[in-house]
Amino acid sequence: MKNKVALKAIILLLILTNFISVLAFDGYVLNFENGTGDWTRVSSSGEMFAEYTDALHKNALYVNSPGVLAKYRLNLENPVPADDKIYSLSYDIKIDEIKNQTTKQTVSVCVLGSNNVMAFYGLRIDNGEVSYPNGYDTTGISTAKDGSETLKISQGEWHNLKTVYNRASGIFTYYVDNLPVRTRKGDVLRVKAYEKIENYKIAKLELVSRNLSKTDRIYIDNITIKEEAEIPEYTGVNVYGARIYDNTGNEILPNNIQGADKFNLSFDYTADKDFSYAAALYKNGALKDIVCAETDTANNGYECRENIEIENKSGADTLKLFALDSLKSLRPYKVRWKEDEKSEISVLLDKTAIQNENFSVSGDELSTETHGGKTGILLKPPVMDSDIAAAQKKKYNSTLGGPESAYYINFDVNEKSFLNRTDGLCIEAEVCYFDEGYGAFTLEYDTLYESLKEAEYVELDNTKTWKTHTFRLKNAHFTGENTDFRLATWGEIMRYSNTGVVFSSVKLKNTGAKNQFDITASSSHTGNIYYTGENMAFDIKISPRAFYNYSKSFGEYDAVLKYTLLDENKNEISKIGTKTVSVKPCQTVSDTVTFSVQKYGIYYLKTEIICDKYNIFGEKETEFSYVNSDKTTVNYDFGITGGQKIANTEKLAKNAGIGSVRWVRNMRDVMSLTYDDTTYTLKEKGISTEWKNWQNTLEAKGFDIINTLLAQSMPYSNQTKNGYKLHIPYGDDGRDLFAQYCRYFAQNVSSQYYEIWNEFDSPAGKSYNMNGEDYRNYGNLLVKSADTVYSCDPDAEIIAVVSGSKSTHEKSIKRVIELIGAGKAENTLDKYFNIASAHPYHWNDNPLFAEYTDTGKMTDMYKHMKEIRDLYDSYNLKNTRLYVTEVAWSPHYTAYNEYGAFPDNKNIIADPSKAIRKPITEKQQGSYLVQTYVMMKKDNLVEKFMPYLFVRQTNVRVDRDKNMGILKNYKSYLEDVPLAATNAYLAVSNMNMLLANAQYMSDFYFDDTSKTDVCYRYRQNNGNDIAVLWSAKEDGENVSVNFGCKKITVYDEYGNASEMQSNSGIYSFNLTQSTVYATGNFSEFKKN
Repeated sequence: MKNKVALKAIILLLILTNFISVLAFDGYVLNFENGTGDWTRVSSSGEMFAEYTDALHKNALYVNSPGVLAKYRLNLENPVPADDKIYSLSYDIKIDEIKNQTTKQTVSVCVLGSNNVMAFYGLRIDNGEVSYPNGYDTTGISTAKDGSETLKISQGEWHNLKTVYNRASGIFTYYVDNLPVRTRKGDVLRVKAYEKIENYKIAKLELVSRNLSKTDRIYIDNITIKEEAEIPEYTGVNVYGARIYDNTGNEILPNNIQGADKFNLSFDYTADKDFSYAAALYKNGALKDIVCAETDTANNGYECRENIEIENKSGADTLKLFALDSLKSLRPYKVRWKEDEKSEISVLLDKTAIQNENFSVSGDELSTETHGGKTGILLKPPVMDSDIAAAQKKKYNSTLGGPESAYYINFDVNEKSFLNRTDGLCIEAEVCYFDEGYGAFTLEYDTLYESLKEAEYVELDNTKTWKTHTFRLKNAHFTGENTDFRLATWGEIMRYSNTGVVFSSVKLKNTGAKNQFDITASSSHTGNIYYTGENMAFDIKISPRAFYNYSKSFGEYDAVLKYTLLDENKNEISKIGTKTVSVKPCQTVSDTVTFSVQKYGIYYLKTEIICDKYNIFGEKETEFSYVNSDKTTVNYDFGITGGQKIANTEKLAKNAGIGSVRWVRNMRDVMSLTYDDTTYTLKEKGISTEWKNWQNTLEAKGFDIINTLLAQSMPYSNQTKNGYKLHIPYGDDGRDLFAQYCRYFAQNVSSQYYEIWNEFDSPAGKSYNMNGEDYRNYGNLLVKSADTVYSCDPDAEIIAVVSGSKSTHEKSIKRVIELIGAGKAENTLDKYFNIASAHPYHWNDNPLFAEYTDTGKMTDMYKHMKEIRDLYDSYNLKNTRLYVTEVAWSPHYTAYNEYGAFPDNKNIIADPSKAIRKPITEKQQGSYLVQTYVMMKKDNLVEKFMPYLFVRQTNVRVDRDKNMGILKNYKSYLEDVPLAATNAYLAVSNMNMLLANAQYMSDFYFDDTSKTDVCYRYRQNNGNDIAVLWSAKEDGENVSVNFGCKKITVYDEYGNASEMQSNSGIYSFNLTQSTVYATGNFSEFKKN
């Protein structure tokens, strides 16, 4: 990956070229003979300055301030006038015998203006970096080319100094020699605390010391202030050379700016210390103006100064840049005529390799396609496995990692006005693509601080039309080398596209706006979730990001702070408020915004700060939600699967009316196994504090806890079966080991429900059945485990089978009958099937039309579970209750080359584009969960309904199973708002508010042939009737219902209410796939 900082540069060794003009005032050359100078103790204690004489500096003064801060000030009799001339300051400092190496020591000489504000000259010495002879630590001393030794010094806000070490005396002497000071009336000088010095003039000098030992002495001598004809160029200071461009973009050397009336100066640098720089304009070799003279804070890394506006009023022909040698590197600076910038550039992607004045385009294995008369480059999908067919045989094929090969269209920008921008420039990239299939693409681009940052991704919708998408590239930093940005069908966040994508053009637009602010908007609500009656409140923090140098150069200014309410598609709803705020250099702007919304839903708070004066901005869109919940209603028939132990998720579940939690309790968490070919040893590790705390948390919230006992991925022998070591629960030994865990759990954990194992009917190699044991043998596991639990807990409720397949349930029942004896089964079979659980996954299918994998027929979710109900009744297990302990839909997900629910049961299709089902949307996820619950509660077919899972575990496009949650991921690098509510969370909370403890009454189809539109009738606790309606059609359906009442209240899927009236009692609805509720006192319930 290319380095964004390092560029080749020409090293210029600047030569000392001082020229002293006729002085406009007497100046100072002070040697303190006989105490000359009026030094005054300003603060703290310590010895006053006294005369000191040595061979090196005759008649110098010294100060000593043991262990404390001391300041001494010299008032100058003839201060430097406030004019437009240039003056330099020189002085010598000696430090003798610093012995206190345990604390930080600071010595500085400061230049003060007339209002006593410190300017920028001095020295700071930090412990561990000062080196001494005669046994002291010598770290930091390095030998120069001339044989002398120099001292490494750590700086705060002062210039570093030339140093000399005298071996004979053991004394370090530090020099500051002729640093330029501009004293222009009314200018803002970059000084400590960044205060403005009106009518600046050098009026005083101040010597500051801190934490010295009693024997330390500091000497100051030879203070000289003089007028300079030009800026001196310091001997031994490395300044990296110039790149100057004229208004046609041609490079000019050396530094010729003739003819430029106005331009911008920019340069980048890397330093681990503060450093000083100055830029000057010359004409015919004579100094005409100093255009900037600053000290910058490097913050141990990369910094920049960008677009310093310069007016060439004097008609200068040459620009010179000066800097001190604390720099690690100084990137070549540039001068750019402002009118030379292009507003936009574009490229047609009609060839696989392009080179023109705007772009260079390249990539591997690119080809072209033409659709609707327009040609574009086809970008292939990534290769996820060299043997796609073999990969397809993996069950579900849901957790593929990174690609074996990824493909990109690479773009290098050639237009100079888009290059090397370090000012936070925002560029818009408009991409034209052909929308075919259900693939996806993203754009990755270089920023100031991140190479190939991944932007948002775009999902295709198979409209077979040309579309455009505009990416907003904030802080874009293009160099014209390697890859500035690229189009991709693979991204770490997006993951993979199942199909290739055709692109016809790319257009870059220079917005002119610079994103120089970092904005955070935080609330006290987890996931920014608000509930019925609550007002929204966000704390806003706005900082200058890494643009501290710009912030310093701008000084204090006013900016406009705007708040806007957006809907879930980020369309504007209303303005919340606007105010003017004062932005101070390098400081954070804080604000609080409070407001309310009227409708339940998902929203975004858009925060903007804009300063038109400098054309800078910052923006942030923060997701939040408003949920229909009184936070007291609980539906114990609706639960969630996933004991993920994430803080505050138990509150979010309870607030949404969720009453039950299924928690998978893995044997390996409390027990360990050692084994060889013939023996094994099981040891108890004990119940962890994490387990106990989470158990206590769930119990305190009043959840029904369904404990799933499982020994996932626990081998107990080196012997193999079906290519894998023997795993629990294979064979009698494996089942005995698991029974020991069941006993331990029943004795040590408070529990009512014991779900025995999980999805035993998985194929060999799946962690729930590694050795591929016959499904019938689940009966063996069930009997042994249940008997063990009952021996410890006679009141336990056993949950059996845990499969969505009717045939698996039947095999388990038959096997248990065989084990306990046919004659005994009539009396004892019930205890092994108190509850039977099912996982009726139908993946991307609508619950009214789902493919039932046992039969291969299309059926609805109710009929799926009804077949399982009828099966138990046929074995006289009428008291067996049915739980759905897993079911879910995964939005956005399209598994690579997957067809249907079980790819190993289908023929492999070579063309992935023909093997992909359309992914469901976020809204469909919520609709399907609610609608399936409504169907399952018909005649109380299913007692508990518990979708999988509560919190998403990875990116939504990465893994089907792990992203079925109804809360967004809790990891901040994946989600801007961790644990934010999804559409499904809002839909579930609203459903629980309306249907908790409601009783099924009746239902009907609007069309008995198509069965695509349905209406259910329930009775609420308050005696009101409630109808639940929806359509399975993508385009919806217009229907009419006779409720036999003159007024109803209609609720959308989130709970937003509206009133409808009808004298006839007949009401019309435009049904969609979203659920609609209607409440009232129904005297009729029939289609019209």
